[in-house]
Amino acid sequence: MGRGKRGWSTKIHVALSPYGYVNFVLSEGQRQDVKVFPTLCKDFPWKKMKFIIADKGYTSSEVKQLIRSNQYQEVIPPKVNRCFPNKYDKQLYKTRVKIEHFFSHLKEHKRLSLRYDKLDSTFTSFIYCAIMLITHLLC
Repeated sequence: MGRGKRGWSTKIHVALSPYGYVNFVLSEGQRQDVKVFPTLCKDFPWKKMKFIIADKGYTSSEVKQLIRSNQYQEVIPPKVNRCFPNKYDKQLYKTRVKIEHFFSHLKEHKRLSLRYDKLDSTFTSFIYCAIMLITHLLC
């Protein structure tokens, strides 16, 4: 990751499935979420999915086309400044709280929340360790 205008900043983009599959991608803090989505979902197991739930940062026609090309329904709320806001299932969107809980568990690890590691490879390895702790794969 490069050094941005405000110093070192890294975003963690996470994809979770109800079947326990976790995928993540690191990006620069100033990069838009929409540009990372194809990389995030490239190796994702689409077969058992019916819906893709994401936050407003992933609102774009490219993301929606990618989701629809895999014949799934997107549940993404529109941004406030959209001229023609799309409809989405608000009850289904409430299940997105699970990923918020996942991020809160990640942030419990001080090393990850403060980004002690300068190299992406060591930072990524500690994210993997935290994921194993969160998903109870590691005691």
